[in-house]
Amino acid sequence: MSSKTAESMKWHHDGRTDDGLFWHPADCLAWKSFEQKYPGFAGDPRNVRLGLASDGFNPFKIMSTSYSTWPVVLVPYNLPPWICMKQSSFILSMIIPGEKSPGNDIDIYLQPLIEELKQLWADVQTFDVLKKENFNLRASLLWTINDFPAYANLCGWSTKGRYACPCCAAETCSMWLYNGKKFSYMGHRRWLDENHRFRYDKNLFDGAEEFRSAPEQTTGSDIFSMLRQMKFTYGKMIESSNMRSKKKMKEVNDRASDQFNDDESDEEDDPREAELWKKRSIFFKLPYWKHHILRHNLDVMHIEKNVCENIIGTILNVDTKSKDNLQSRLDLVDIGIRHDLHPHINSPSLFSSLLVGIFSLSLEMGRLVFLFSFSLLLLSAASTASAARIVEHTFNVQNLTLNRLCNRHVITAVNGSLPGPTIRVQEGDTLIVHVFNKSPYNLTIHWHGIFQILSGWADGPNMMTQCPIRPGNKYTYKFKIIKQEGTLWWHAHASDLRATVYGALIIRPRTGKSYPFPKPYREVPILLGEWWNANVVDIQNEALALGRGPNISDAYTINGWPGDLYPCSGNQMYKLKVKQGKTYLLRIINAALDNQLFYKIANHKMTVVAVDACYTKPYATDVVVIAPGQTVDVLLTTDQSIGSYYMAARAYASAFGAVQFDNTTTRGVIVYEGAPSSTTPLMPVLPAYNDTPTAFKFYSNLTVLVSGPHWDPVPIKVDYKMFVTIGLELQVCPANTTCQGPVNGTKLSAGMNNQSFVFPTGLSMLQAFFFNVGGVYTTDFPAKPPLRFDYTNASINNNLPLLFAPKGTKVTKLKFNTTVEMVLQNTAILAVENHPMHLHGFDFHVMAQGFGNYNPATDSNKFNLFDPQMRNTIAVPVGGWAVIRFKANNPGVWLMHCHLDSHLSIGLATAFIVENGPTPETTLPPPPADLPQC
Repeated sequence: MSSKTAESMKWHHDGRTDDGLFWHPADCLAWKSFEQKYPGFAGDPRNVRLGLASDGFNPFKIMSTSYSTWPVVLVPYNLPPWICMKQSSFILSMIIPGEKSPGNDIDIYLQPLIEELKQLWADVQTFDVLKKENFNLRASLLWTINDFPAYANLCGWSTKGRYACPCCAAETCSMWLYNGKKFSYMGHRRWLDENHRFRYDKNLFDGAEEFRSAPEQTTGSDIFSMLRQMKFTYGKMIESSNMRSKKKMKEVNDRASDQFNDDESDEEDDPREAELWKKRSIFFKLPYWKHHILRHNLDVMHIEKNVCENIIGTILNVDTKSKDNLQSRLDLVDIGIRHDLHPHINSPSLFSSLLVGIFSLSLEMGRLVFLFSFSLLLLSAASTASAARIVEHTFNVQNLTLNRLCNRHVITAVNGSLPGPTIRVQEGDTLIVHVFNKSPYNLTIHWHGIFQILSGWADGPNMMTQCPIRPGNKYTYKFKIIKQEGTLWWHAHASDLRATVYGALIIRPRTGKSYPFPKPYREVPILLGEWWNANVVDIQNEALALGRGPNISDAYTINGWPGDLYPCSGNQMYKLKVKQGKTYLLRIINAALDNQLFYKIANHKMTVVAVDACYTKPYATDVVVIAPGQTVDVLLTTDQSIGSYYMAARAYASAFGAVQFDNTTTRGVIVYEGAPSSTTPLMPVLPAYNDTPTAFKFYSNLTVLVSGPHWDPVPIKVDYKMFVTIGLELQVCPANTTCQGPVNGTKLSAGMNNQSFVFPTGLSMLQAFFFNVGGVYTTDFPAKPPLRFDYTNASINNNLPLLFAPKGTKVTKLKFNTTVEMVLQNTAILAVENHPMHLHGFDFHVMAQGFGNYNPATDSNKFNLFDPQMRNTIAVPVGGWAVIRFKANNPGVWLMHCHLDSHLSIGLATAFIVENGPTPETTLPPPPADLPQC
């Protein structure tokens, strides 16, 4: 192997652009799942990833001779696509000759190959011509590629007959057609979304509505277990022509009998799946095969050709090619559907000619349609570069069992992963997410930072814009990404479920646009989270019942992994492999429930280029401070010597000494390509837990990128001014209740302007606003504190009546396009603390921030009217204040709250109701039909 080929064998790891799109098999879930299962194999990009392709062909076809030759080809996926699909890259493992195909006996021929693959999995000493060193090479077979008949031979499941679908298995929906003499499969609607209109369309399908859900697919481990004891005899028995005729007649009779019995049988009479397998595939001898989530691929181009020929032949009504014939029409009569296509009877034994179906075209009309379609295709191709897309995802929210910190825990997660799936869109795209709540808890999903312009029904906070999605139900969130680029995220917005129900939402510039900074070599989401060795919902419920703060977390995490400083976590650490001299875009998200965090990388500087999906002037720093809900985009240049460097995060505890916090440290590692595995990574020196000067320097030195993409200048004229205190409060302990609040006979509470917010229970606030329903909220939230006092002086805690805040659902109502200026003033009630305040539906300008009590006479002179940073979440300085401005140009109901979840649940929140504007384009549309009901 040449050094150039040796370098290309690492292309899948080093040369591939990881932009979230599907360019290469390495981008698919099956590849990534395998590498997560076998990190030792994944750790060396030189290890070979193979696919196996096989099918039969007749080399003597032009001689009208019956013959079937089966080549077995291995394809190395390490190589770039333009190389691995060249004939010179194919590995011809064997050729199986014969007059007939090998059928299920193909396993006999594959035995030597399987033995070699088992040896390669263990490892083989190999010389790396590029690095001039010996290493242990390993190889794995990822999957097979074949057409549908060969699928049966390689996997062991028959793709013919009543149970032909390998995915549906014993739940395959089939029907024997008496006239067409074949099976028909009409159960496809089970795979559609629960509310898809086709499910309820009787006329176009089989005459019935479809309420069944898609069958669960059997895993490789399950198949291996059920076939472990299966015995299969290889070889084919030679049959006489008379025997074959009798066998054929019996099969036809059996099929007819099956169809007759189907009408009377119960589901429990169906055979067990294990009885339907023809053999246990020889691939299960590979020790890793049962762990693949995708073991066999279909040759789509081959299948599409056949399907397309049949469709075109039917549409154009081509003789011998059309599937619309007398036999198919008679089967429609037997089934009792599509009466408009039933043939007319002229006499008891004679049918008239068939009526032309609505799907059939004359040959001339067909030519015109295809010419027109081709013209449209050319036009659409010319405009594709700048066109917005529809991006669609499905979230299955359900229980997931994980091993963390020496224990097995059941958490609530999305699509079986922590964090959940990363959503990647472009500015201008429409995002559709179907959320199926299979968890035991009420659920909503909030798309943190998305403006939701005229799509407030999709914002997600529980009882604010929607009632929760009940267990067993679903809701589809649909909204457009308008004038936003950068890093945002999504998370649960009901109870404390967002501890494990969260993920990144990355918005790139639309096609043809670019970043306002040099294009990075690679983009990497970094999600910082928290982990509890307990059920987070139970923790919150207990804290609320007792009126105290919740138990602190047991660990912090980076991309779901705690790191090697925690017990039983030596192999549970996030690892980022990098190339020296490259620039990486780290998209950092603080998904922690209750902690602001310091984040550093040993010996490396970072350059901040965006916060909360708003571009900033480049700001160089060696530490990032990030509050819950915030995002920070940094450019990291790997300019250090080849080695390993820890990235680490731990708490910024602004209320140090007054409020308990998790004082542990999570860390991941950055490994330079070529770094010896024995290298001990360098550890960064993190700031002290209470290093407020470092935190304030970072928070206050950021400025917006003026004239950058989607930049909005500061509104100068202010229409509505507010002065709002934020902090902890007290609540009287209810009678006959045990409370553990900070003061005897009290429960912990929180509020804004001495008002503690309570979410409604019977109807969401947005529904109440839209349908003008009274009694859900009031619009008398005070624009200033009811009592002025020395807000940041700890002596105020001696004035006990001042510490209690009444409960209520008070909001502020604003006319469309109102410019609001809000002073957020921290208080020293119970504890002085930095509060991250998040506003839904808008970005705001951070005019100024400082310590102590805000003084309008002097502090207003500090306002930055030229390039203030723009955010959706502001960390109000501990014992200090911040001033923000925003234009209320988005009709709906928008929550504003502290993003420390323990504070939101006890009342540190309020809301803005923005009235409709004067035009249809500024008027909130009605709710979607599937909006959850309370």
